[in-house]
Amino acid sequence: MCLLLRWASVWPLYCTEDYKSELREQLPLIAGSAAAGVVFIVSLVAISIVCSRKRAYSKEAVYSDKLQHYSTGRELSLRPDLSNCHSPMGCPTLPGSPGMKIYIDPFTYEDPNEAVREFAKEIDVSTVKIEEVIGAGEFGEVYKGRLKLPGKREIYVAIKTLKAGYSEKQRRDFLSEASIMGQFDHPNIIRLEGVVTKSRPVMIVTEFMENGALDSFLRQNDGQFTVIQLVGMMRGISAGMKYLSEMNYVHRDLAARNILVNSNLVCKVSDFGLSRYLQEDTSDPTYTSSLDAYKQCVRNLQSE
Repeated sequence: MCLLLRWASVWPLYCTEDYKSELREQLPLIAGSAAAGVVFIVSLVAISIVCSRKRAYSKEAVYSDKLQHYSTGRELSLRPDLSNCHSPMGCPTLPGSPGMKIYIDPFTYEDPNEAVREFAKEIDVSTVKIEEVIGAGEFGEVYKGRLKLPGKREIYVAIKTLKAGYSEKQRRDFLSEASIMGQFDHPNIIRLEGVVTKSRPVMIVTEFMENGALDSFLRQNDGQFTVIQLVGMMRGISAGMKYLSEMNYVHRDLAARNILVNSNLVCKVSDFGLSRYLQEDTSDPTYTSSLDAYKQCVRNLQSE
C-alpha cells in the first residue's frame, strides 16, 4: 500500500511537458539503436549460414578434386584443358560446339597410307630408343622405350613393332590403329605419339602406362584401393567412352584388358583394332549400333 502511494506521488512528475519533450527528442535515438541491434543480429545469422555452407562446399570440393584426379590426372576445371593437344587434326571442342571433330574411318581411304599421313605424325627413328620387351602383340613385339623429340623433354613410351616378313595387308592393318588413335585427344584415351614408317621395323609409338592393363593390375592389388580411387577409375573410363561416342566412334571391345593404367591411377581406353576384323566380315559388313557389334562378338565366340 505504501509503495502504491509513493508511486502515485511520483507519477505526476513523468507527465510534465518537459519530460514528454525530452522523451520525444530521445525517441529517434532509441529507435535507431533498436534497428541497429536487429541488423547486427541478422548479419551474424547470415554470416554463420554462409560460413557453414562454405565449409560444406569445401568438403565437397575436396572430394570432387580427388575424384577428378583419379579420373583424368588433372585438376577439376570448368573449361576443357586443350593445352596438350596431340591430334594432327586439331583439338576437339566441346560437344555440340562449332568445329567439333568427328571420327573418320581410315578404311574409307582409297590409299590407307594417306590416312596414316593425315592422322599420325611421322617420327624420326633416331629419336626413339628401345629398351626392353614388355609384351607381344598380334603383329610383333611391344617394347618399353624413350622418345626425345627436338625441343621437348624425354619421355617413356610404349613401342609396337611390325615383325619382319609382313605383307602389305598386314602393314595396312597394323597402321590402321594409329590412324584411329591419331584422331583422338582426351585424357582417358591412350595418346598416340607418332609412327615410324620410313625405316624398319615399322613402329607405333604411344604414351607409356606404368601399371599396365587394368585387369591384371586389379588382381595384383586386390583390396588395396579406396572407394574414391575405384570410383575415380570407373569415372575415367566412362569419360573416355563418352568422348568416343561423341566422336561417333564405336570401340566394340571394351574390357578391363584393354584399359591401361598410369602411375596416377588414371585409366585410359586403348586397343582400337577390333573394327578392322568386323569390317572385313563380308557376311555382315555394316554395323550401325553397339547391338550389332555385340551380336557379331557372340557369333565369333560360338564359332570358336
